[in-house]
Amino acid sequence: MLALPVSFGVRLSFWLCVVFASTSSLVAAEPPPQGWPQFLGPGRNGISSETSLIDTFGTQGPKVAWRVRGGIGMSGIALDGKHAVTMLERDGKQSVVAFKLTDGTELWSQSVAHGFRNSMGAGPRATPSIVGGVIFVYTGEGILAALDQNSGKLLWQHNVVADFGGESAEYGMACSPLVVDGLAIVSVGVKEASVVAYHTESGRLAWKSGNDTAGYSSPALLTVGGRRQIVVFTGQSAIGLEPKTGAQLWRYEFTTNYDCNIATPLAVGDDVFISSGENHGCALLALKPQGDVFHVA
Repeated sequence: MLALPVSFGVRLSFWLCVVFASTSSLVAAEPPPQGWPQFLGPGRNGISSETSLIDTFGTQGPKVAWRVRGGIGMSGIALDGKHAVTMLERDGKQSVVAFKLTDGTELWSQSVAHGFRNSMGAGPRATPSIVGGVIFVYTGEGILAALDQNSGKLLWQHNVVADFGGESAEYGMACSPLVVDGLAIVSVGVKEASVVAYHTESGRLAWKSGNDTAGYSSPALLTVGGRRQIVVFTGQSAIGLEPKTGAQLWRYEFTTNYDCNIATPLAVGDDVFISSGENHGCALLALKPQGDVFHVA
C-alpha cells in the first residue's frame, strides 16, 4: 500500500512524506502500476484497487521512506511509477515540482505563475494530473498549463479565467484538471464559460460550456444514465456534458452559500451522487434519457 500524507503548518508550508508498506513488513516498494496519477486516484473517486493490504502499521507507525521540505500551498500529490508531482509556492512563484519516487530527490521545478495570495490562504490549490508523459496543472488564479513530465519543460499555458474576462473564485481556483480523450478540462465559472476544454497536444481551445459560477469541485468522467459523460459540480448546479463537444446533457440546480460546492461528483450505480457543506446536504440524481439529453428525477 502506498500513502502520501501531506501535513500543513500554520503558514501552510508542507513536507512531502512517502510511506511504503507491504503485506509482511514495512519496506520500500514500487507503487501499483496504476499509480495515483490525478486528484482522488485513477477513478477520481478516492478508491484504490490494491488488495492484500496489511491490517495494522504497528505501534511505531509506518516506516518513512523519505521526507523533503515542500513549500506553501494546498495542492495534493500525483504519482506514477517514477515521479511524485505536486504544485507549491516558493520564492514568490507557483511551481510544479517532480520528485524521484524512490528517494525524494528533486528532479526538476518549473515556475508557471507568480505567487497567489488572498484572504483564504496562499499558494496553488489544485492537484496535478499525469497523462501520457505530460503533467497538467491549474494555478490559484486560473492558469492552465501543460509540462513535459521528464524535463519539466513548459509545453503551453493559458490564463483561462482572465482570457474569458473573469476573476478567480473567492477561495481561489481549486479545480484539478481532468484529462479525457485528448482534452484537458477545467472549471472557469464566468458568463461565457462555466467549463472549458483544451486540446492536450496543441493547447487550442476545443469547447466551452455553461454560464454557472465556479465551485471548488473537480470534474469527473462518469458513466451514468447509460452514457459516458463529464459531470461538473459548479457553484450553482451539477451538470452533465458530452465529452467531445461540451454540449449540456442535463442540469440540476444545487445552490449553496458562497458557491461552496466542493466535493467531486460520484457514480452510484447508474446515478450521480453530489454532496455539499453549508448545511445543504446531498442528493442522488437519477438520469432519465429524453432523446439526446436527460431529465433528472
